[in-house]
Amino acid sequence: MYTGRLPFLFTIFDKNQFTNERLNLTLNNSLGNIEQLLKKLVIAMRKLSSTNYYNQTFLEDKCALNELIHLLSKRWLTEVMFSIEEGNSRFSSLKEDLKHISDNILADRLKLLEQYKLIVRNNHLGEVPARVEYTLTETGEKLSELLGGLCSFAENEMEFPS
Repeated sequence: MYTGRLPFLFTIFDKNQFTNERLNLTLNNSLGNIEQLLKKLVIAMRKLSSTNYYNQTFLEDKCALNELIHLLSKRWLTEVMFSIEEGNSRFSSLKEDLKHISDNILADRLKLLEQYKLIVRNNHLGEVPARVEYTLTETGEKLSELLGGLCSFAENEMEFPS
């Protein structure tokens, strides 16, 4: 009987955003664990074949702006960028500035910004305890400037229904 840990790596599609999730499944001769894994795989495959997925892929292939808009539409992403630009370079200071953001969402948004090379993560490993700081890259600064212009436009030129 195998009772060790068996890692499964597969891609899960969530709101048109690919993420890799590692499932560590302990097999104890239990059909419940295998059944649970199969259900997750079926759901992941169903989402990959959805109309929304195909529409998003089409739009992203058509114009890079669509992919950028999709990225920027993620809740808290622009606020995290602006907070870093304002000098909040550590996780705790970002959390303090963005009072209502959860730790998980903040960590996820920082990873996304880093993945798209809009911020850089600076590890200060020589210090005890180790310290991590985030700064905007040149690309992040350019995008932040453009977004600032869009914010001004929205505040001064747009009329939104009440």
